[in-house]
Formats: sequence, C-alpha cells, structure tokens
Amino acid sequence: MGYKFRSTLTIGLLYGMLFVLILAVDFFLPDDIYIFSPLMIAILSCIGIFFQYLISPLIIGWIYRIEWVDYNRLEQNDPHIAQLIQNVCQKYNFKLPKFGVIHGGTPNAFTYGWTRNSARLVITDGILELLNAEEQRAVVAHELGHIEHNDFIVMTFVSAIPVMFYTIFRLLTNSYRYRRFTSVKPSRGSSDDNKYAQYIMLIKIGLAIVSYIMYIVGYFLSLFISRLREYYADEFSGRETADPNSLATALVKIAYGILQEPEKGQKTFNDKNQYVKALGIFDKNSAKNLAYSATNGSGKIDNTLLARACAWDLYQPWAKFAEITSTHPLPAKRIKQLSYMSFKEFKKPPKVDLSQAKVEFEKQMGKSALDEFFGELLIYIMPKLIFWTWLIVGGILFIANFDITTFSPLFNGYWSFMVFSLVLAGIFQLIQNAFKYKSGFKEHKIVDLIGTIKVSPIRPVPTITKGFVIGRGVPGLFWSEDVVVRDEKGIMFIDYDFGIGFINTLFGIFKAEKLKGKDVEITGWYRRNPSPYIQVHKIKLLDGSGKSFGNYKRAFWQFVGIFLIALGGILWFLL
Repeated sequence: MGYKFRSTLTIGLLYGMLFVLILAVDFFLPDDIYIFSPLMIAILSCIGIFFQYLISPLIIGWIYRIEWVDYNRLEQNDPHIAQLIQNVCQKYNFKLPKFGVIHGGTPNAFTYGWTRNSARLVITDGILELLNAEEQRAVVAHELGHIEHNDFIVMTFVSAIPVMFYTIFRLLTNSYRYRRFTSVKPSRGSSDDNKYAQYIMLIKIGLAIVSYIMYIVGYFLSLFISRLREYYADEFSGRETADPNSLATALVKIAYGILQEPEKGQKTFNDKNQYVKALGIFDKNSAKNLAYSATNGSGKIDNTLLARACAWDLYQPWAKFAEITSTHPLPAKRIKQLSYMSFKEFKKPPKVDLSQAKVEFEKQMGKSALDEFFGELLIYIMPKLIFWTWLIVGGILFIANFDITTFSPLFNGYWSFMVFSLVLAGIFQLIQNAFKYKSGFKEHKIVDLIGTIKVSPIRPVPTITKGFVIGRGVPGLFWSEDVVVRDEKGIMFIDYDFGIGFINTLFGIFKAEKLKGKDVEITGWYRRNPSPYIQVHKIKLLDGSGKSFGNYKRAFWQFVGIFLIALGGILWFLL
C-alpha cells in the first residue's frame, strides 16, 4: 500500500469522523436553537485556518533571515542543484521555487508557500562541508517532493479537522455550563418538558465526550499523516535521483552527524561559495536531529557507532513513545525504508548497514528495556499523578460521606485531606528532580555520548563537553535560544530551554547570536527524546574572559517542589 494511498485513506477517515459527528448532532438535537452552532463554528474555524494559511508564508519570510538567490547565481556555484530543480519542475509542470539561503552552520532545509507554483525552497549554511553532491541532490529532491505533492495545502486541510472537533466540544460544554440545553423552556410542574430537558442535557454531554475523543484521535491521525507525507517525499527523492542510498547516507550525516572524510574534489568549509553551505530536512520542532560525526581509520562510516545511534530509534521504547507525537518519522526508520527501496527498485545494495543495531542495543539494555521504560515513565508522571489521584480519592470519600478523621489522625476534615496533595506532589517532584538532574558531571566527547543507548528524556548522562558554536538551533530564527556545538569528533544540539518562553526569547535575542564562533564548555545533561541533545546547566566561554551563562531550570523545579511542600504544609496546619 503506497504512502499516497495510505495518507489519502487516513484523510478520508478524518473527514468521515467529522461528518458522522455533525450528523449525530443533527439527529439527536434537531430542535435545538444551537443546532447550527457546531457547523457555524466549524466553518469559522476553517476561515481562521485559511487566513493562517494565507499569512504564514509572509510571517516565515519575516521572522527568518533568508537571502534569496537567483538561478543564474545558483547555476554558477552549484549546477547539480540548479539542474535538478529545473528538471523536476519541467517534468511535473510547476514553476521554479524561489530559492533562499539562511546563513548558519546548523544543517536544515525546508519549503513553504501557498501552492506548488508559489513555493519557496530554503537551505542553510553548513552542508557542503558534510554532504557530497549526490546527497545534496537527494535532500533537495526530498523538498521538491513536498512541493510536487502540494503538502502545503494537504496539511492545511488535515490540521483543520482536529480544530473543528475541539470547537464543537467547546460549544457543547459551554451550552451545558450556561444551562442552554434546549430551546424549549419547560414550565414548572411539566414533567414531560423537564424529562425532555434532561434528555437534551445527557445527549449534549455524550456528544461533548465523543467530540473530545475525536479531537484527540484526530490530532494523532494528523501527525500520522504528516509522517506518511515525509515517507512519500523520501520516496519521491529516491525515484527522481534513482539513488535512494544517497538520501539514506545524507540522513545518517544530518540526523546523527556521522560523517565520512570528504571525497577527493568535494567542497570543504574553506572553499564553499558565499551562500549555499548546508542542507537539512527536519522541521523546526525536530531541530534537535543532530548528533555526532565519527569515522573509522579508513575514513569510512563506522558501522558500530552507526548501529548504536540507530539502535535507540529502532528498539528503545521511549523512541516509539516520542514518535507518535512527532511530525517526522524516526531517522533510522526512514533509512531502513530507503535501503529497502534501493535494493528492491534499483537492485543496489544498501550503503547503510543497520544489521548490528539489535546486537548493540542488547549489549547495553538487555533483551528488553520495557521495565526501565515503565519505571522512568512512572517517575515522569508521578508528581501530577499523585496530585490528581489524591484529589479524586478525596472527592469520592466526600461524596460517600466518609468520616475522613477515621482515615488518619493527620486529617481533621476534608480540606486538610485535600491540601495534603500539594505536599505529596512536592515530595515526588523532588524525587523526579533527583533522577532527572543528576550530578557527577564528567567530560565527554560528543562521540562518547551518542554511543550511549541507555538514555532517555528522564535518564540523563551528566556531561561536560567542549566545542565551538556553529550556529543557532533553529537557523535563521532570530529569537532561537538553542545553539549547535561542534568538537573535533562531532556536532550536538544544545538545548537552553529554561521552561519560561519570555526568558528563552531574551536569551535568544541578546545572547545566542553572540555565541556563534566561540569556543565553549557545556555543562549539562545529555538526553534523547528522540533526538540527541544536551540540556544546558552552564555555558562557559573559553576565550579567557571567564564569562558564563547559567540555566536555572533545575533550581526552578527544586523551588517548585519545596514551595508545594511548604504551601501544602501551611494550609494543612491552618485547616
């Protein structure tokens, strides 16, 4: 079953769900004065999404620092890229996309626009150093696949459906909240009318629950469709270049940073032209898809290191958990699919060998990592879980008219029982902090970190890593607070996220750009979720100034835990 058919089938399922929900509202609430509200709000939602679709390209052009390049200049400097774009556009009968470059060392590429005849194709600095000509063509062909498939329009229609489900849910819950259950105003003593009002109320509650479930299902289906469109663009690239292996090796270098030594005659950092230096194929939210570079003694890709890097994607339970909330498939899965395509359609043996990934995984994790996954997941959700569970139990005891003082002498009433949930949440928050923000920082090369499979969003490797900053984490975005660091062995995404958007923005605007080209020492926690990154504890400049930039996210969550314990304790004492 092809990717186009599967995505079309899933889109049909989404719209079918919406149609069924609207029919249910029409069937069960035919006389309600709000019967047209779900339809009207759905239509208004579509208008809002269409307006966003119209202005999004303008906003992207404004917030990203893009240098637009004419095709004469592109043909002079990189004729293999220009020729590919021209050939594909002529073959599929759409206009040449406007070609742009973002100056920054972080590899990435993306397309945007209104239709395939008004598309923009943007690349960043840094990739001519990493990718050979065939790999560059493969990545550009992937982006051209998005243009040819009209993914701008497809994903706009897909994203509209969950919004419609949610707006219908909000309408039904608001009508319940304000007691607007029916246009019929029952008279006092009219039992039939009162029963009818109760019937309408129950129907609206039921439809609200169904619409919210559809909203959740629709959201995950929209992400699934997005991942299918990525596979579809990969397939397009493989067929247009007749070389799926080149996109596979490009993904190895971009997604994991595993590099080969430059081939003879290949451009390097010092002889690159002044505008086009890098390509990547991950969206903004997947900008952490960078890891490390490593070669064996012969200058070829070290398959052992590659197997370790991909093993996390293929066999770690956290990877499966993370992928379902991602717009992009896991890189290792894309590489496997491209390798299969190369062998099946073009009779070429795969260049990327993942046969040892399972072996490397079992060396570090054993036969299964499910026990550790569930343990870490429990630590991850425990503060919220214990807080809400305690409140629900208290509510049940209150409804059952249970004498709470017999439960424990600590509680002299329901309120003292309820506020104790804050104390428990604070205690488990501190336990989570102790596991998530471990001390014992040790110096690592980037290659040492990426070879670690026993790592997750919760289980870190405390590390001290040195390198120089090659660019922002999201290239071209002037407020991006994250950066990318390179040492002699590799490249790593550095996550500065403080957890408060305003502080992140200030750091991005006033600090991040000044770090570019600086030698730095990063102290922090190496994680994968699913992409490799280091969460910052401190960034120290190695220019002799002694200047450093701290990130106090660990201290913030320590404060939250202590504050909850103190607040809960005070309220418990007063009540």
